[in-house]
Amino acid sequence: MKKVLLVDDDALVRMFLRQIIPWESEGFTVAGDARDGEEALELAQQTSPDLIVSDVSMPTLDGVELVRQLRGSGFQGGIIMLSCHDDFEYVKNAMQLGADEYLLKNHLSPDSLRAALQTVGEKRGSVQVAPALEKLAQKGRRALQQEALERLLAGGNDESEQRLLQGAGFTGRYGVCTAEFLRVSPEANWQNVFELCCQIVSAGDLSDIEAVQVGRHGCAFLMDLTGQPSEMMRAERARSLAARIELGLKSYLQLDTAIGVSRPCSGTHSVSEALRQANEALVMAFYGSGTYWYGNSEFTLTERIPEEAQQFLEALPTLLSGDAVTLEAAYAGTLAAFAKARTAPGAVLRWLQRCDAKAGISRTPKKYASLVTLADYQALAGDFLSRLYSMADQQLPQSLSPQVAAAVRYLQAHFAEPVTLGDAAAAAGFHPSYLSTVFKQELGIGFSDYLTDLRLSWVRRQLLESGGTIKDIAQHAGFLDYRHFCKTFKKKTGLSPAEYRKERQK
Repeated sequence: MKKVLLVDDDALVRMFLRQIIPWESEGFTVAGDARDGEEALELAQQTSPDLIVSDVSMPTLDGVELVRQLRGSGFQGGIIMLSCHDDFEYVKNAMQLGADEYLLKNHLSPDSLRAALQTVGEKRGSVQVAPALEKLAQKGRRALQQEALERLLAGGNDESEQRLLQGAGFTGRYGVCTAEFLRVSPEANWQNVFELCCQIVSAGDLSDIEAVQVGRHGCAFLMDLTGQPSEMMRAERARSLAARIELGLKSYLQLDTAIGVSRPCSGTHSVSEALRQANEALVMAFYGSGTYWYGNSEFTLTERIPEEAQQFLEALPTLLSGDAVTLEAAYAGTLAAFAKARTAPGAVLRWLQRCDAKAGISRTPKKYASLVTLADYQALAGDFLSRLYSMADQQLPQSLSPQVAAAVRYLQAHFAEPVTLGDAAAAAGFHPSYLSTVFKQELGIGFSDYLTDLRLSWVRRQLLESGGTIKDIAQHAGFLDYRHFCKTFKKKTGLSPAEYRKERQK
């Protein structure tokens, strides 16, 4: 009995498809139904259907992309697309990508479906089993190779390097080898990128190269140079491969590439060392696309923080209480200084985290991890501008004296720090005890309560606008004692922070 998977975002249509014909009489059993392409891909992996009947127009992942990914992963079963009259372009794309037949929804009947099943059966019945098994074996080999290289890169290999490579299906001797790492944008279609890379290395004069996926959006190229005694020929092979990758991805997929290339490495750990060098060279791509060679002094990175970046950090509270143009220009100037100094990515990230702490900005670990190039930092200027605008929105009463207004402005700019009454008094030009008195007289609330309310106001906004953990948000707001923060929050709002986030998000 063959298995069929039904895919449509409309529950009524899925129910209709289950009942339109007696599937078992046609030799099928309904293995499941899915609401969109993403769910269909998961079910296809779990159930291995022989036939998929799918709507062409769906949210999240439509039928066209579903066909692309199914055929790209080696799915050999039949695919029937369902469409409306105005979906013709979608249908045409789906057929070009490997769909077998299509039916108009408003003409769908038991007879038309049976006719489509017969057409698909005749077409797919002629498909040889051997190519499908070969593709499946190839897919399994790629997974083993990926696992092997990632183990070597992580330094967690506890067995012979050669034995590990041979067990994963690598055929090279790797007495001498070079590794190259490719990284592309997370927005790129990785399936297309990797398939093109495999085509490039399968060229006749590049048969001694393996292309292996590493991580989610990276590819490692392992080149066996054992038969190349000349240093000049080894370097030429590495240059030729990097040039072909760069040209191929630019010409066919319009992608700019970042490639790290190792030196020729030899010895019992030649592959591990080559992978390490290529990965280290790729770090230099933080400052833009191109090919980077390990050991090239022209691309040396430094841990030094430029003076402009240190000045931005120190002046940040003042910038946040000023105007947007000045803040934006200072941020852009700092990034330009990083680029000129070629500061190491880790040092730039630590600088940003210190700026976030001072500005009271909360980011998730995943967000920090996504900052892989300096260009990724450019969009973060908007977060500092939002902080400036939110502070500007906190209008002060016209009745405040200039000194108390200065103290309030200081608190709005520095509330995320361990600020004291003495700090605010120095900004206002008052003695601390006198500021405490006039502060309460003019605002109707004590200094400590005002500071707490300021912090809580920011926390409430972050609980709704960011995906950060409650503990991280509290710390960024200046609450160093988490238990005390939770008690204070519930006392002020009547809800715990988790309850507040859940209720407001509803």
